[in-house]
Amino acid sequence: MNALPDKDNVRNHVNLVSIPDGLEPWEDRNDLGKLTESASEVMPGKLEELIEKINGSDNNKITCVIADGCQGWALEVAEKMRIREQPSGLLQLPNGLCN
Repeated sequence: MNALPDKDNVRNHVNLVSIPDGLEPWEDRNDLGKLTESASEVMPGKLEELIEKINGSDNNKITCVIADGCQGWALEVAEKMRIREQPSGLLQLPNGLCN
């Protein structure tokens, strides 16, 4: 977050949080098959719970979900919850066109 420019108070509007991947602390996260299977089963539900908790409070609401191709399930959760979603690859496209 420190790398983000703060001239427009961007950092005040972006909060990064983690959600469980479904593996126990002692389980091997280098086992890509096991990690992928666990994450795809557990993380969508945990993300939905987090969004419901945050949006159920009186504070700021989640209005957009940004995810890369590896977390496509996050975009599906956003669509299900009627929250605007943005694949991160599209955010990088203008940078490529400007070079």
